[in-house]
Amino acid sequence: YISLSQRSEQLTLSVGLNGWGSLGAGYFDVRAADESRTRLLNLTWSKPLWRNTSFYLSANREIGNSDWAMQAQLIIPFDWRGTLSVSGERSKIGESRQRVNYSRAVPSEGGVGFNLGYAHDDGPDYRQADLTWRMQSVQVQAGVYGSSNAETRWADASGSLVWMDRQVFVANRIDDAFVVVSTGGYADIPVRYENQRVGQTDKNGHLLVPWSSAYYRGKYEIDPLNLPTNVQSTNVEQRVSVRRGSGYLLEFPLNRIIAASVVLVDAQQYELPLGSRVRHEQSGAYAVVGWDGLVYLENLEEHNSLQVTLADGRTCQAQFTLDMKQQQVPLIGPLLCH
Repeated sequence: YISLSQRSEQLTLSVGLNGWGSLGAGYFDVRAADESRTRLLNLTWSKPLWRNTSFYLSANREIGNSDWAMQAQLIIPFDWRGTLSVSGERSKIGESRQRVNYSRAVPSEGGVGFNLGYAHDDGPDYRQADLTWRMQSVQVQAGVYGSSNAETRWADASGSLVWMDRQVFVANRIDDAFVVVSTGGYADIPVRYENQRVGQTDKNGHLLVPWSSAYYRGKYEIDPLNLPTNVQSTNVEQRVSVRRGSGYLLEFPLNRIIAASVVLVDAQQYELPLGSRVRHEQSGAYAVVGWDGLVYLENLEEHNSLQVTLADGRTCQAQFTLDMKQQQVPLIGPLLCH
């Protein structure tokens, strides 16, 4: 079993020195279950240098012992997402070690990241190298570390399978929670999570968001610009929180409307006047003629009849047939109103 400390006390202080960086100090006093006591003093100084480069210096001493352990570290990030770190250490017994490390983080949207390290001290030199390749459905890692006398090689592959809304999704490892966005069967609809584009729906109108934060009301959005012109969305943004270790099917209701733009003309082939009132006989809905005799109508049927009332009180009728399987809003006309 693990024995917990009887008592633990700590005191920390940090002071900003403006252009000279920041200075920190800490005192730690721990009394273990076996009555042993450890008291440590820690001093740190850090300073930003040019651009994003920074320097870090620390010193540690166990109170009651006159020896100090020290570490100095220089961190240089590169514009192409890489970071170089150079450090030197000296232990309280006088041993020294120098380290150099270069790493590049894996992009959140997927790609390749790596880590290279080398350390030199009084013993055999230590080396390490690892590579991570994150794809949409799996993350593969491999690496090697150790000295010339004892070297260890390793490899790892991780991913997830999700079954939701009668579909199987393959994704990277899900550590927290996930959300499946559904657009009712409409494909290639861009999806954003917390204002960041995370992909677009597949041929079944689904997109798995595998890195949702549990218990947080995250914002999910769809971009309706890729929808057919005769499809409307009453809601393009929703917020939802998901319990840790579970998932949620987030549905965006999309409605296909049967609509058309109709150009109405009179017997002389002149466009009907602006402001003429149009009644769709089948639905009872009203619309108004706009510029160039154009009127937009919704909730249409295969066979449609219109009754138009002009500004002077005269009326005329028009009929047209509509293809109910169209994916866009058609332009019909010029259509004679007689």
